Amino acid sequence: MRPTAFALALAAVAVVAACAGKPAAVPIVASAAGMNALSGRWEGEYHSSQTGRGGSIVFTLTAGTDSAAGDVVMIPTGANRPITREGAGRPPFTATGATPEVLTIRFVRVEGGKVSGALDPYRAPDCDCIVSTTFIGDLTGDRIAGTFTTRGGQRSVPATGEWEVHRRQ
Repeated sequence: MRPTAFALALAAVAVVAACAGKPAAVPIVASAAGMNALSGRWEGEYHSSQTGRGGSIVFTLTAGTDSAAGDVVMIPTGANRPITREGAGRPPFTATGATPEVLTIRFVRVEGGKVSGALDPYRAPDCDCIVSTTFIGDLTGDRIAGTFTTRGGQRSVPATGEWEVHRRQ
């Protein structure tokens, strides 16, 4: 992602997080060592060359707990509308130029140096359909890097991409 786009993505996260309040807790399945290894504030980005979408990731875990807070803001390249969370009472899309919505990380597992999880379903702008995304990554010190897979909607083949976060605190 270009530095300017990344700065805009982080600004969007800050604005949305301020408006949305405290993110919901995300259940974590991990040993005590895994929890400690994941502890902290993680920030980074993701990108899929298949869909052209990219955005920022913010994830926080406090050591000694069994849950974390995690947000993903998806800012599609060249799109005129943000990706929105799917659910009861949600409109198909918000108005053009609206602030992107924070999507929720639903579940995270840490095992053997691997971090995996899933996002709540959301409506993808490239197909105007409901999709779900899972992710997996390698935890090495203050860095987690891996891949994600998006399934659903009109896609006969899942879309994939890459993500990376770094511990900031």
